[in-house]
Amino acid sequence: MPWQDAPQLESRLKRALAAFDWPAAEAICTEIIDRIATDPELLPEVSARLLMQRLRGKRRFPLMTRLAEALLQSGLRTPQIRRQYAQALIDQGILAAGEMVLQSVIQDSQGIKGEELEARGLTGRIYKQLYVNNHDPRSPRNRANLERALSEYLYVYRLDPQTYLWHGINVVALLDRAKRDQVSLAGLPDASRVPFFDTAE
Repeated sequence: MPWQDAPQLESRLKRALAAFDWPAAEAICTEIIDRIATDPELLPEVSARLLMQRLRGKRRFPLMTRLAEALLQSGLRTPQIRRQYAQALIDQGILAAGEMVLQSVIQDSQGIKGEELEARGLTGRIYKQLYVNNHDPRSPRNRANLERALSEYLYVYRLDPQTYLWHGINVVALLDRAKRDQVSLAGLPDASRVPFFDTAE
């Protein structure tokens, strides 16, 4: 049975990461990547997602990127894998490429609404970071970054405030930042009036 040892590979990586043994973690990932390149069978998606999650949990973003590249090249291009790949890129400050990957998820989520919404939230994160990095709240381009971040976060939050609370928290933080930066934003709620904890609404 192809990849029948996937649980063992996952366990080995988990132990290496838990021990902060980065050379061992890299060696295990390299072993998996080399095998992905030569094995005619795809690594099971459940295993792929778990491996990526474990790497992200320990902030091993370059390894996460390498593994994602191998998975995508092998043909495992599910929305979850693409979204995790984008997260790895974003966490390394590779924002433009990360956004392109996220757009592919948004446009082709294969009916997985949760993945589309996660991708939109991450897109908000990209534009929030672009706004913060720019250091010029008076720049029209940077104002557009702020507005795009707010738009993405608000879109997801309004669909289900209880589930996507962290998107709403980002809305409040960005609205507060806009106020401090003296950036006027039309058509957006006041931070003090967004009903984050009012379950009756």
